[in-house]
Amino acid sequence: MSLPISGLSSDLKISIINTKLAPDQVSGAGYHQVIPYFNELTSKTNQLGISSITSINKEIIVANELSCSTQAFVIKDDQEQDGCGTKRKKKPTQEHPVTNDSVDGETTHNEVKLTKKKSRFGNYESKKKTISIQFRDKILSLGQVLGQGTFGSVFEAQESCANFKASQVVFAVKVNNSKSKSGIKTIEHEGSLLKHLSSHGSENGFIVSLLGEYKEGKSSYLIFPKYISDLRVESRISHTDLRRTSLLAGQLFSALSFLQEFTPPIIHCDVKPENIFVEVLDPLKIRLGDFGASKDSPYENTDRDYLVTRWYRPPEVILGFVLTTAVDMWSAACVIYGYQAKSRLFHSETELDLMKDIHSLIGPLSCEYFNKIKDIPIPISYIQYCIPDNHSDLGEKAPLLPAHLDRNIVFKGSSQISSSEPSAHEHICVELFKQMLTSILCWNPSERTLAKIAKLHPFFAKISEQI
Repeated sequence: MSLPISGLSSDLKISIINTKLAPDQVSGAGYHQVIPYFNELTSKTNQLGISSITSINKEIIVANELSCSTQAFVIKDDQEQDGCGTKRKKKPTQEHPVTNDSVDGETTHNEVKLTKKKSRFGNYESKKKTISIQFRDKILSLGQVLGQGTFGSVFEAQESCANFKASQVVFAVKVNNSKSKSGIKTIEHEGSLLKHLSSHGSENGFIVSLLGEYKEGKSSYLIFPKYISDLRVESRISHTDLRRTSLLAGQLFSALSFLQEFTPPIIHCDVKPENIFVEVLDPLKIRLGDFGASKDSPYENTDRDYLVTRWYRPPEVILGFVLTTAVDMWSAACVIYGYQAKSRLFHSETELDLMKDIHSLIGPLSCEYFNKIKDIPIPISYIQYCIPDNHSDLGEKAPLLPAHLDRNIVFKGSSQISSSEPSAHEHICVELFKQMLTSILCWNPSERTLAKIAKLHPFFAKISEQI
């Protein structure tokens, strides 16, 4: 085998310059000086052209030798993997039976087809496989990876067709990690829950839409619309002001309120910017997704399971209390604060650091709540951050939350701040916003504002007033 550039030496030709000046082409006394100079220049040009051809031919020979040796190596490697000297027979395409799933009142036809993606290097065919999913009346091909997690990955998927169409719909397909039993259970749990939510109108509850699902062997596939981005990405590029943050807060509270209306109520257990997807940029519209870690409320957290990403984890998860939907409210308040302030509320690297930071932020526990901790086995090092007011040996320090909010919560984003003082309306909106967050960020989950109450907070009515 030779590379496509082989044979170039026979086709590559450079015309030799045969032009010479005759005496009758130059007039004037100085033509005798011009003719030798011009003829010398012509000779040097010809030599340069011949030298270039020789150099290119050498490079072609080297490239051909390299390709031949590479081909021999690949064929040898292929034979070693086969365990014999004969060439491996081409495996036939595997087609799997079609199944029907009723999602959102529509019939979904799913078929998984594994095909060999041919990539010729000489006579060698690569063994790289592409995955195609037949969804409704489309065949989707999985493309680039959009995200990866412990239990699976999310791929971009697009309709397979010969000609690209600008109007093609792009999907997001979540695939579990086939090597992890937990991954299979997690994605199956999420699919089952999302179908249940869909049957109760989750489309209007700011919850992601599950378009279809399929299971083949150890692999499960969940098909979603592809949203613009997640909130983490959007927050980096948007110019956030309190009006935009109010849209996020109202919709997030509505999503959590929707989950809390079920019997038993549903705890998302991993509310964070990466799991909040942006459907519309302006005006902002979001959808809450990734329900793989969700639990029914109340959830006995006797093993102190690793739940909720640390920076959004409430104290009851660390302390091992029974978990309720108040878990999600704490996480939501942290997300909302971070979106407005452009900085996380907590940056703790360990649970002990987080306990210390929570204590510094909202102050010590009440005696009543502290007494409930006595019967829960928690690390001794955590106890000093659970001591109530009248037993504190850490010194009397005012909680930092009010100062945090005063310093970081303003009506307009940093890029929009003007030299003028905030108006009376803006000042009231800021104070109501801080009051709303304070009512959620507290030790005792039973004292946190419920989502259905939070979405009716006076802050939302005030900021929507036309000034």
